Amino acid sequence: MLQSASAPSLESTKKSFFEGSRQLSVTHLSEFGETVHQALQKSLGQRSNGGPFEHIRTAPFRLRNTRSCDIVHSSMEDPLASYKTLEPLHHHYKYGQRRYHKDHGYKCFDTDTIVVAARDHLLKSKTGLLRTSTGSVTYSDTHRKKLELDGQELTRIVAHEGIPGGGHAWTLPKLERVFKERTGRVGFWNHYEIPFIAFLRSFVKTFAFYNHGEFVKLLNTRKPTVMDDFEDVLVRLAKAREYGFIEQTTNIVGDGLQRQTPVGLPELKRHRAKITFRLHDHIRDQQAMDGMSSPTALQRCMSRAGPEFGRDQSKETTATELSALG
Repeated sequence: MLQSASAPSLESTKKSFFEGSRQLSVTHLSEFGETVHQALQKSLGQRSNGGPFEHIRTAPFRLRNTRSCDIVHSSMEDPLASYKTLEPLHHHYKYGQRRYHKDHGYKCFDTDTIVVAARDHLLKSKTGLLRTSTGSVTYSDTHRKKLELDGQELTRIVAHEGIPGGGHAWTLPKLERVFKERTGRVGFWNHYEIPFIAFLRSFVKTFAFYNHGEFVKLLNTRKPTVMDDFEDVLVRLAKAREYGFIEQTTNIVGDGLQRQTPVGLPELKRHRAKITFRLHDHIRDQQAMDGMSSPTALQRCMSRAGPEFGRDQSKETTATELSALG
């Protein structure tokens, strides 16, 4: 007698079966009927803040691995072909970057990925102070614009709006709450997992803290605008990701003063903004030889080199790509 055929169960599909002398196995499925690849793709979308981890590279770079034709994007002036090299933009160079070089071939510049010299140290010389760099900073111009908008709005709120509840000074929770009510955004610091107090401390010429960091005010009340250069703010955040604290002053090498290292925040080393800092190769090699990795070791390395050290050596150092971010 014929028996009614029933649909195979999930457990039966997991079992392996034989066909001739070759053994075939069915891909293992999760309890929701998903493959391992589908589960990994789903986990990328389960995040609290920031963009997906697979989007740490720029859009032209990601499209280059999936397209065989020329890539056209708003961040590039020229189409990106297979024979062209994609490079970041160095807008502080004295001479413009060339699209063609007889030795290096054709180049295409991504204006959303920008590399600048850190310019984070002052070297004391016989003729005065010399601005030097210990490394280069690579950042996303899109993230710079977001940081600029939020910084300007925070400055406007502190300068022109009254303190809610009849208070005498702005506190961090009140300022963050009013910012969200006025703009409807959670803020650059929340989206990319930066502590709010560290975000405000990166504007060293604009905001000032008192009462052990409980209250915040404008450093210069007669100038209700952002006094910091936004690239300097990005440099501080990039170095904070490397060392774990925000530098409030520029280090002066050779003045003979001992400065106390600020208290570090472990969260700063895990923020998700597309900003990264890379030491110059000769400084990294010198630190490796001396067995030092702290930021105070930079002063010893720079004092050995003399006044010719660090005159913007970003041309000699290959720019750090954004693959290490996230």
